[in-house]
Amino acid sequence: VEPMPAGTRKSGKKLVMLTTLGKDRPGIVARVSRFLSESNANIERIRMIAYGELNAMEILIDINDLAMPLDDFKKALHTECKLVGQDVVFQKDTVFRRPKRLIVFDVDGTLIDAEMIDELAKAAGVGGKVSEITSRAMNGEIEFKQALKERVMLLKGLPVSVLDSIVDNLDVTPGAEELITSLKALGYKIALISGGFTQFVDKIQEKLGIDYVYANKLVIEDGKLTGEVVEPIIDAEAKAELMQQIAQKENLLMEQVVAVGDGANDRFMLQNSGLGIALYPKDVLQKVASGVITKDLS
Repeated sequence: VEPMPAGTRKSGKKLVMLTTLGKDRPGIVARVSRFLSESNANIERIRMIAYGELNAMEILIDINDLAMPLDDFKKALHTECKLVGQDVVFQKDTVFRRPKRLIVFDVDGTLIDAEMIDELAKAAGVGGKVSEITSRAMNGEIEFKQALKERVMLLKGLPVSVLDSIVDNLDVTPGAEELITSLKALGYKIALISGGFTQFVDKIQEKLGIDYVYANKLVIEDGKLTGEVVEPIIDAEAKAELMQQIAQKENLLMEQVVAVGDGANDRFMLQNSGLGIALYPKDVLQKVASGVITKDLS
């Protein structure tokens, strides 16, 4: 309880909106609020935004008097929320108060629950080699352009008919189609910026009416893959640049952009957007995301 004389208010507040999401269970509010109290983060407001099997709540806090550095606070908050099965999104005041108008999605591992190049590799009989390179690239252990060229070279000679068959049988992540349809109905612009390939991204654009799509293009000659990819390659830096170009074309500030991704190749997109969401992410991406959403919400 803080006395507030008429006509005055506490100055110097640094407001942050926390959004938690996970399966409902006893003790969620108690653990989170106790952690905030012990961290000297003042709770301004708590609002439940989902009830039932899935629990979601918004907590507006003042972090002006935090008892620890902000990065340490965010890490500790993430740990506390995990103890009660909750993911958490951290948004600063300037972010959650400014309406969003553009949402940029990665594709492989985000909009589809697979890496397209890994599926191609299985068909080419080099699945193990390509999967190992993919894993190292997604974790940021090797540079993306180098990894992509090495993997595509292993696909040399694969008939384009096999590629088309794989594309036809890859589906978007459950719920993604409904989400995009709803967002477009609300007036959002949707962009797909992928380090994958145009063959699948173009299919999603055609099916869902996506506004902007960018992806890498495989070189095909005589009905077969040549083992090459068309330059320039879309890597982490290119993804961020393309996102900024789209925002400028739509006359939007970066604070009005949401970016969603899962791997190291998405890190600059998430860092430069108004709200960066790491969806089922690799560890390297969790360090730069505003919020993390995991598959296991139990």
